[in-house]
Amino acid sequence: MLASTSTPAVAKIDDALLRRLPTVETVLTAHGISQKCSGPSLSSVLDRLGFPKGNQLRGAALETGVIVRGRDGYAVLFTQGELDEALGASVVVMATQCEGKAISETDGPYRLVVPNELRAARSVRQVAFIEGISSKSNLTGK
Repeated sequence: MLASTSTPAVAKIDDALLRRLPTVETVLTAHGISQKCSGPSLSSVLDRLGFPKGNQLRGAALETGVIVRGRDGYAVLFTQGELDEALGASVVVMATQCEGKAISETDGPYRLVVPNELRAARSVRQVAFIEGISSKSNLTGK
């Protein structure tokens, strides 16, 4: 398993990881412009990487999360609970296309889309890595 409650781990995001996952559609609204985007859910990406999900998310597993990092150094944090489709209310998408076209080099090749947020602050551009973290290993030093 890539992520556990005791060992942070990093996974590179690439076509080989994303291409066989089911695709979902969502709308990205950033800077007053809305675009229809598609790609696998972040939940399915995490599942492919071995992160806990569903009934596995209890106790210590709910103290884990992921940091999604862009090539430009921008990073955002999500808890496992908010990303799991059995617990969270919205589906975060690792977009591979917007408006039916590959995402531009400026924003892509992958862009995180967090629907229904008032600002697109967590819609990481140029996604390159996902890092698994645990409150026990990262916050308390244990």
